[in-house]
Amino acid sequence: MNVTMLSFDSKLVLFFSFTTFCLWIFLAIKSLFKKKNSNGCVLTGKEIKKAITKGQIGITNKKKTVDLNSLIGCASIDLTLGSVFRKYTKNTKPIEIREKTNYQDFTELIELSKKKPYLEIAPHESCLGITQESVYVSKNLFGLISGRSRFARVGLFIHFCANFIQPGIEAQQVLEIFNASNHPLRLYPGEKICQVVFLKMFGEGVNYNGKFFKQKL
Repeated sequence: MNVTMLSFDSKLVLFFSFTTFCLWIFLAIKSLFKKKNSNGCVLTGKEIKKAITKGQIGITNKKKTVDLNSLIGCASIDLTLGSVFRKYTKNTKPIEIREKTNYQDFTELIELSKKKPYLEIAPHESCLGITQESVYVSKNLFGLISGRSRFARVGLFIHFCANFIQPGIEAQQVLEIFNASNHPLRLYPGEKICQVVFLKMFGEGVNYNGKFFKQKL
């Protein structure tokens, strides 16, 4: 008898061993992709609510109670416009783009009231605004601020550069507002002016502690 020949039972054992090995490889790859996707993704409205319950996201307002149900959408949360703004002064003096440059030196603070309920920005004019709500995100999350389509369609840009909410930050969000239309636009405090999308990070970030940790105008 040829010793190299395998019996039927041996072949059966070999077949099941190979099949089991392939199954384990398949499950390992599937688990890897599943883990990868679970670590980095956009949070749905349902997941945002869970994160708020766990203390991973915080949306607060010093002046009134926040109605989260009216703000949380399909995969984002709306933020409302505050009553404080900064408009650029009419000055032709060049602004030096350096680390030490302070935007407050070239802007004037404007606070709206009942007598002046809105801020009007001229065509192709920009200003700084701030949200009523303060946003907190934990070290394993970050946020991206986006404008709302209904306002973008009339030429309102909510930010033209810094839309990144750093991990570990807790602050109101400053908005870099620009009127891209040919019409004056009037901004009203309390309007749902922008939305935030939250994303999970791969690993944990270091709490942000930079120049604008405590956002203010």
